[in-house]
Amino acid sequence: MNNIVNNSIFQPIDRRALEVYNSCVNFRIYVMENVRILLADDNKNFRSGLAEFINNQLGFKVVGEANDGMEAIKLIDNVKPDIVLLDVSMPKLDGISTARFIRKECSKMYIVIVTMHEEKVFKSYTDFIPVDGFINKSEISEKLPKLLTSLKLKLSSVNSKLSDNKIPEKKV
Repeated sequence: MNNIVNNSIFQPIDRRALEVYNSCVNFRIYVMENVRILLADDNKNFRSGLAEFINNQLGFKVVGEANDGMEAIKLIDNVKPDIVLLDVSMPKLDGISTARFIRKECSKMYIVIVTMHEEKVFKSYTDFIPVDGFINKSEISEKLPKLLTSLKLKLSSVNSKLSDNKIPEKKV
């Protein structure tokens, strides 16, 4: 009973559970920070369904939607996504060309190619970009959550390394 702190107007807090929670930095990053995602697909119904699917995944938020590659590139500065999901076949600028541009200009942004075409058809092209993932639209519900979670863990790792390398402020 001495493990319980009862100096709150709310329910008593289990001190051990609070310590475990506070010591688990990866868990806090995983739960509390939303990964920002930009979708680019010329099929509005697919894009809307995909946005709803992603927004229902814990820790992910769709921050922008584009109808084509040109629109996606214009949105990047405004919405500052962590991950861009690109359809291969889009008007104005296709997904492969968009991915090449994004990789050149925003090297730290993760790119996932999404297509209804067979993986082997575009896989050789995506090896040259490079992209961080490739998903067939028919496998989205099975494979996308796992891929997004692995990219989120990479983002968390990169962000924690960046914050560890910050120069400490001098106290005057």
